[in-house]
Amino acid sequence: MLLLLLAAHAHMDWLLLVGICAFIGAASGFIAGLLGVGGGLVIVPALILLFDLLYSKGASFASLGLTTTVAVATSLACVFVTTVMSGAAQWRRGHVHLPAARRWAPFLVVGGAFSGWFAPALPEIAIRLFIAVLVLTVAIILSTRWQPKPGRNFPGRTPSALMAGFTGFFSGAAGIAGGNMMVPTFMYFNLPIHHAMGTSSFLGPFVALSGVIAYISRGWAQTASDVALLGFVHLPAFAAITLGALFFAPLGVRFAHGRSPEILRTLLVIFLIAASLRMSYSALDVF
Repeated sequence: MLLLLLAAHAHMDWLLLVGICAFIGAASGFIAGLLGVGGGLVIVPALILLFDLLYSKGASFASLGLTTTVAVATSLACVFVTTVMSGAAQWRRGHVHLPAARRWAPFLVVGGAFSGWFAPALPEIAIRLFIAVLVLTVAIILSTRWQPKPGRNFPGRTPSALMAGFTGFFSGAAGIAGGNMMVPTFMYFNLPIHHAMGTSSFLGPFVALSGVIAYISRGWAQTASDVALLGFVHLPAFAAITLGALFFAPLGVRFAHGRSPEILRTLLVIFLIAASLRMSYSALDVF
């Protein structure tokens, strides 16, 4: 009887995990299409909170202090799917700035790959605080109503390579597709907000795929005993979130089309501040 109760409890935990992850996927997919940020800003804090509640120190990756790393890697796997969908929708609507996309894509791949190899070596609190500070910084920049100087164009190949490489690395370390860094950067160089978001959505898969491959390779041996993990990617969470996002990313794009750029900017700022506060709070729980 005790074994049956334990099995039933474990089954309920898995049902709860899958159900919550499906909801997270729906929310992240809609936000990915609406704001061009890839959905990782929803997925990472939500997964960290969910893993902390369900697993505590009971799972192998939690006992090894890898909860944040698994959340980040799983998020990258999920946002690869959502950004492919939202990026394709933005492409069809003509919102992708091809010169910027061609110049940034190769170096986003390099930066994303480096993040998957080096970020897991950092302490959990460092990763959580880094994500919180990064997100809050972007929110502050966008909330200033700053306007770029007219006529400012994209820089040459070397500055573009450096910006793209750092964006790929920091985005991969945060478990995001880079939209919260690329959107304000593209706006700085005078891309309209719809094109900045569209180009960001188009480039998101380059960051996410290179990063998730690195996270899988980096964690392959360390998590081999956990059947739920592929490297550092939590497969059940990935599957549930991805399925939840399949329908909602195109809905987000359609909802954003024709909306005021000022409204989109305000929504993005509010969302980034909320995500930063949530990550700061979760970082305190690591002590």
